[in-house]
Parts: sequence; C-alpha cells; structure tokens
Amino acid sequence: MHQVEEARKNIANLLGAEDASQIFFTSGATESANWVINMMPEGTLISPYEHNAIREPALRRGFGFAECKDGKFIVTADCPAFCTLTVCNETGLIYDFPEAFQGIKVADITQAVGKVKINLSDYDFAFWAAHKFGGPQGVGGLYIKDPKKLDRADSPIIGGSHEGGFRGGTYNVPGIIAMSYALTKAEETREAYCEKSKKLHCALASTLEEGLGAFGYEPKFAVPRCCNVTWDSPARVPQILTIFFPRLIGQTLVTELGNKGFAISSGPACSSAEVKPSHTLTALGYSEWDAVSAIRISFGHETTLESTMELAQTLIDVVKRLTN
Repeated sequence: MHQVEEARKNIANLLGAEDASQIFFTSGATESANWVINMMPEGTLISPYEHNAIREPALRRGFGFAECKDGKFIVTADCPAFCTLTVCNETGLIYDFPEAFQGIKVADITQAVGKVKINLSDYDFAFWAAHKFGGPQGVGGLYIKDPKKLDRADSPIIGGSHEGGFRGGTYNVPGIIAMSYALTKAEETREAYCEKSKKLHCALASTLEEGLGAFGYEPKFAVPRCCNVTWDSPARVPQILTIFFPRLIGQTLVTELGNKGFAISSGPACSSAEVKPSHTLTALGYSEWDAVSAIRISFGHETTLESTMELAQTLIDVVKRLTN
C-alpha cells in the first residue's frame, strides 16, 4: 500500500495538515459528513446554508441552525460544536467560524479545495470530494485533528482493518492516487484558475444584463455581480454564479440549455432534477419564487471565453422565447 500512503502524505502536505495520520480516505464528502455528524455531541449547530450531506444527518440528530448576520455566524459560548461550509456551493460566498468560537470546528471544504487556500490545521474536522477539483467521482477524504480520540463505535463502516480499523472496506487505490494527483494540479493552477474565472464570470454577467435588457428583461444575481465591486465585498469565489430569472422556472432553463449542450443546474448541482426552492437561497432571505427561478453556472478549468459567450447568447435567446 505504498502508493496509498504516499498519496496520504501528499494530500496532508497540500492541504496543511500537521501529519498524514490525520487524513482518512472515504467514498466522498457525503460519507465523510455523515461520519463527522455522528461523532458530534448534543447541541451541535450547523450553518443554515449546508449541503444536504450535512443538513439531513444533522436534522436527524436534532441539531439546530446558527444565525447568520451580515455574513457572520452567531454562535453562543456554550455551543459544543459548529459545522459550516467554507465556500457555499450555490452562491460562491466564503464563510468562516466566529473568531471567539472555542468549540469543535467542522469545515465542509468540498467547494473550497482548488479555489481558495486551505489550512486543515485551522479545523478539528474537515472533509472533501475529489471530483470537485478534477479528480474521480467516488473518492474523498476526512481530516481529523486528533485521531487518538476516535471511537470505533462511531465507525461508519465496520468489518475491516483499513484506515486504522475506523473505516472498513477495500481501498479505492486508483481513485486515491488520482485524487492526490488532481489535488497537486489544482493547487498548482489555483491562482490562474481564479483569475480566469473572474474574467468569465464578469463577461457572462455583463452580456446577460445587456442582452436581456435589450428587450426589457432584468435578471437578478444571488450575489451582487462582481464586475463593479471587489471580490471580497462580500468575499466569494468567482467560479460560481447564481442568477434569478423572474417569471421563469430555473429547471426549465436547465432543460432548455441541456438540450443545447450546456451543463448548468438549478440549486445544488447534484439535485438539479428537483423543482423545489433551495433551502440555501431561502435562508439567505430570497423568496421561494426567487429560489425556484434560479440557475447556477459554474466555470471549470476547461471553460473558455468562447463557450461562455455561446452560453450567454443561447440563454438570452431561450429567455426571450419563453417570456414573449
């Protein structure tokens, strides 16, 4: 298992862990999230914007939501643990733990890896999925600051000695090696990827505003579009753009654009077939009608300005046809 252990060391180094023994391999972020939530004490809080991988197991355990005001979470001193995504998968907004929080810090870094600098030593637990930064599907990881405190009673999969006996099952060796390689490439290209995404993000937003405005239609942006403001007001990553289309259903646009070869989503990318309001967008204060009208566009490493402009024009044509 030399290659698996080399991958573990590489991932620990790239993500800022103190030691490779803190990295555990899983099938992805959902498994890791469930594992973490089942280890948390009563009274744990989660952010109101969490992906269902955290939200559903947390609700099953009776955990509540932290309040968020002006992008800052409000967590009382007696809260034993708090879980938040570091980059919101639907808006691209960046979140952090309250400065004075002294409890257990659980970070969902699934959308952050490859987009922002990660330092795992800042957290007690953190998890991710390889396919979000160019690796294969079906493999991910979990960071545990103090593995010595692990209890086998909390193991998500029993019946094997893998991962120190805490997560049974044959290693996905090709997936683990590929994840390590993809993370290396993602870190090498992270800054260039962000700069390119800023240009694509602004080009798309500007073109849509101008093209749709030409026939009196005004889209809304879940986060103020970034062309006229700095990227840290509020802090966000440029790779994600969510837009509301009044009087339309987001899933209709997803289907129309999909038929023309464009892969976009309504709400979370992994739930794009569901026509229901996003709990993330409604938690941000948008109406259910706004949330249902939303589409999410993501800019990948291979996205070009040409394909972005083709998407913009196609979207303009579709909206014009559906609203006239």
